[in-house]
Amino acid sequence: MKILAIDPGFGRCGWAIGEVVDRKLKLIAYDSIITNPKLSRFERYQEIVKKLVELFSEYHPEELATETLVFANNTTTAFAVAEVRGIIIAQAIAQNCAAFEYNPATIKSTYTGNGRADKRAMAKMTELTFKIQTKGILDDTIDAIAVLTTHTVVEHHGIL
Repeated sequence: MKILAIDPGFGRCGWAIGEVVDRKLKLIAYDSIITNPKLSRFERYQEIVKKLVELFSEYHPEELATETLVFANNTTTAFAVAEVRGIIIAQAIAQNCAAFEYNPATIKSTYTGNGRADKRAMAKMTELTFKIQTKGILDDTIDAIAVLTTHTVVEHHGIL
């Protein structure tokens, strides 16, 4: 079972691909989609779609796990992120990929044991769990790895 996990964002979308084998999660690939701020909003959406098409084509995930939207003070950014989430979910549906979503507190709690964990705690858990150095890895990517892990625990009763 291959899973694509995404931490949606307008400027940056973290993503992680994992596979559940015998109830264990194997982290296959991870990175972030970074859109060009000099482009129009719609051109930036095209950049995201292009990368999603590449990810679906290369990895053939059967499930998508994503983070729910939390409204911040900046409604303009919130609307852009909401639109990105729609694009991501539409791409998954077009690929016959089941979609799942988790709120940030559930992700943090499942991943670190603390629903209010900060970025440092998330990075530390990534290092401990997957034996990778997080220096130089964007927070968005670490968050996508946490979404992937949460999905594996919740939906597949997986262990690491």
